Amino acid sequence: MKTLYANIVFIQSADETAEPEKIYRKRGARALLDYLKQWDYGKESETELDDNEPWGLGDMVYGIDDYIVTVNLKMPYFGLCRKIESEV
Repeated sequence: MKTLYANIVFIQSADETAEPEKIYRKRGARALLDYLKQWDYGKESETELDDNEPWGLGDMVYGIDDYIVTVNLKMPYFGLCRKIESEV
């Protein structure tokens, strides 16, 4: 089995990071996951799959269920990917 990643959402612009940062700082990674999951459209979100790990060295990475939540407060940005196991 090979792990692929579906990029669900990546939020980086200054005017869009305030809400996820507030959620993350006050309620943690699980609450941030719940917020970011609003952009997961199931199979529709699986059109572009990548086999590279979708996080950088400076990111805080949280594996929760089938999701990877990435947080970088210095940049700032927030990301959500879903892991998909592939036979290929």
